[in-house]
Amino acid sequence: MLRPACRTAPDLNHISEELWKRARERYAAIQPLLADKPVSRETAKECAQAAGVHVSTLYRWLAAYRATGQLTALLPEAPGVHTGQTRLDGDVEEIIKTTIDQVFLTRQRPSAQKVATEIMARCRAAGVAPPHPNTIRRRIASIPPQVETKRRHGSQAARIYEPIAGNFPMPDAPLGVVQIDHTKVDIILGQLGPFREFCTLRPVATVVS
Repeated sequence: MLRPACRTAPDLNHISEELWKRARERYAAIQPLLADKPVSRETAKECAQAAGVHVSTLYRWLAAYRATGQLTALLPEAPGVHTGQTRLDGDVEEIIKTTIDQVFLTRQRPSAQKVATEIMARCRAAGVAPPHPNTIRRRIASIPPQVETKRRHGSQAARIYEPIAGNFPMPDAPLGVVQIDHTKVDIILGQLGPFREFCTLRPVATVVS
């Protein structure tokens, strides 16, 4: 497996020479393809055969390198649990999903602590070891706002997360389309009112671009 481009940069001081060697070997395998866009299927097959890997593997290496332009993108993935993965027992995983669905994603909006307490109670009742409360909190925090809003308030309320569809008008002359912005400036003006009272105000600047 490869390090995804969004993964935090690895600590270069803890990468062994063996891993660097494998990364350089992968770079050598994809190097003939870096200048080709689109990549020729036949050339990719030849490079994959020379590297002793399947062509789909070569494409993954190529995509990973192009995403960052760094050799670290070709480092073999370190063992362990990575972002987006879980290492929970299947029964515990099912209890977490069911409880979040039945308890958290409701109009009552229970706290994460209440959901964690309910999950741990259900795990004990099922005879399985409950997860740490922080695990449950992280799982709740990973729920997309659109999903949470839809479950609690319906599809109509969740439409605020959808992109606005439409076309921007194309100008056919200079200043055919302008943007106007109004903002209060960081100064305060003072003046005497009609009854000699002192009034203050913040002027507004209007910018047309």
